[in-house]
Amino acid sequence: MANAATFKAKSFLKPTSFESLDGFAEDNLQEAWNAFIASCDQILAEHPPIRPAVSPSRALIEVASKAIKLKTPSGSEARHFFTENFAPFALIDKGAYPINAFFTGYFEPKIDGSLTKTKKFLTPIYARPKDLVSFNHIENPDLPGYFAGRRLLGQGLVPYLTRQEIEMDQTEKFQPIAWVADEVDAFIIHVQGSAEINLNDGRRLKLTYSGRNGHPYSSIGKVLIDEQHIKPDAMSLASLKAWIRSNGLAPGENGRNLLWKNASFIFFDGAICDQNSNGPIGGASIPLAALRSIATDRTIWPYGTPFWINAQLPWRNSQPESFQRLLFSQDTGSAIVGEARFDIFFGSGVHAGDLAGGIRHPGEAYVLLPK
Repeated sequence: MANAATFKAKSFLKPTSFESLDGFAEDNLQEAWNAFIASCDQILAEHPPIRPAVSPSRALIEVASKAIKLKTPSGSEARHFFTENFAPFALIDKGAYPINAFFTGYFEPKIDGSLTKTKKFLTPIYARPKDLVSFNHIENPDLPGYFAGRRLLGQGLVPYLTRQEIEMDQTEKFQPIAWVADEVDAFIIHVQGSAEINLNDGRRLKLTYSGRNGHPYSSIGKVLIDEQHIKPDAMSLASLKAWIRSNGLAPGENGRNLLWKNASFIFFDGAICDQNSNGPIGGASIPLAALRSIATDRTIWPYGTPFWINAQLPWRNSQPESFQRLLFSQDTGSAIVGEARFDIFFGSGVHAGDLAGGIRHPGEAYVLLPK
């Protein structure tokens, strides 16, 4: 029997079969295997993930140990491994009705920038400050509603500075590790949680998540829709960036004020990478794989958990089509909350960003739990 009892999500799992998963027999599981093995290596490693999540079950650890011994299985061998070692479960509500999963997409921006401030690159990307106290995936009882804070002498634990306060800070306590053109570029990097900065000498700087200020995430795209500045069917990453820039980025102007409505702020590590570097590093501390890595709620799903996704998504162009693939929980995000909330990684660059920005769709999701 699958090891459902160890999951916080056990109250909304209903056993099903691989035969009932539309498209499972056609998926390229040899391709999926590479992403899965990356998770297995992480599960068995001793170093902690960048963003701690609930621990893998003993059964998942045992399956990971089996998987790394197979080296490079064929597609049929990979399919046999999954069907022999996992059991699929549908996500249901308390009334035993299927939950409609909700999918979005994200990507790794590739943005021009500099290691120093110039006339062209004026907006800093900050390293993690020394006074940031992270609570990981557990809310601190002394600071309910926040996932990070700072300690002030005589006041104990208090909320960390907001996005607006950090950007307007004049104390020089925040240390830039790179500079980009404007606050819109910086904001996109924050939302995506990683980036590749193209430097003017041909080198590339990889930005990896290093912490956040702990304030709840707020969708500024939703704000524009709710205030009827952009129609829902016209909302995209391009239209969002255009509206912000056209409405001004100086303090007090509408574009900047909109950015400040999301008080959440992200800090990064930076490292020069070579031309053959892999995708961005996700919350599980492994490189993400396009259309195989998925961000989930880390308070519910352990990293490495496989999910079968069945949805109609515009994943190859602007027209929705069948998306039936095996993906693996390898990342998380402050906006990814709930057992059926998923964020699909689309890859790097402008095209990946255009596709990811068009994903806001319902669909079916099945979790594969180790036997």
